[in-house]
Amino acid sequence: MKNIKFILFFIALPFLFTACQEVVEVPLNNTNPKLVVDGLITSQPGPYYITLSQTGDFYSTDPAPKVTDAVVTVSDDAGNSEVLTHLSDKPGTYQTSTIQGVVGQTYYLNIQHNGQSYQAESKLLPVTNIDKLEIRFVEESPTKDEGYYIYFFAKEPQGETNYYRFYVYEGDSLYNSVNDLIISSDDFLKGDIENLELGYPFDLNDVVRLEMHSLSRKEYEYYNGLLNVLNSDGGLFSPPPVNPPSTISNGALGIFRASAVATETVTIK
Repeated sequence: MKNIKFILFFIALPFLFTACQEVVEVPLNNTNPKLVVDGLITSQPGPYYITLSQTGDFYSTDPAPKVTDAVVTVSDDAGNSEVLTHLSDKPGTYQTSTIQGVVGQTYYLNIQHNGQSYQAESKLLPVTNIDKLEIRFVEESPTKDEGYYIYFFAKEPQGETNYYRFYVYEGDSLYNSVNDLIISSDDFLKGDIENLELGYPFDLNDVVRLEMHSLSRKEYEYYNGLLNVLNSDGGLFSPPPVNPPSTISNGALGIFRASAVATETVTIK
């Protein structure tokens, strides 16, 4: 049995303090915005989406500027290619129309914007099947809220290292706060996944869907770096946060990935 390395981080609140002191604003470089990319191809039927934005000024509280004038192309190693359509009702979002995710194929992203070219690639790796989701009622304790908890079981491929991201839906609503970025790695553990608790208390009649996405090591390291940023407490002796290791070339930030998806739905009874 495997106790898989399961990472679920929560944001730590920064230390707050007051003192009689002069306020000094450190000069920061606000004149060189970077492109930010978030793109996903899956083994489920498309369309798929690439979102583009830019970093803003450090002191600005405005939303990140959306990039609406890029030329975005997605292709694969089977010879398929298409230029994505920008959605005018969702600024910064570009949609595929024909390309489909196939396990084993490699997908390429090319972005042309402001005279610059940005590339990324990702192989759509297989994902293990979900054997079952088991429901157990847990009474309230100092460390748990009362409710019905879901436990996950799956057969793990042997002789290889696998990485995953998990998405949890209640009805049609995705748990999508900064506390809900769930990734796993079996770097050091071999065997089956058993009794992996999802960590959310549910009520009777809730309909819960679990999605399990395959990741490459590079994509796993991106999300792990993102968790480190989110978990930084901002304390006096904490190291300054750094951007997660981007999977995009030419200094752009963010991730483009291709993932196989396994899914299972249960009703709490």
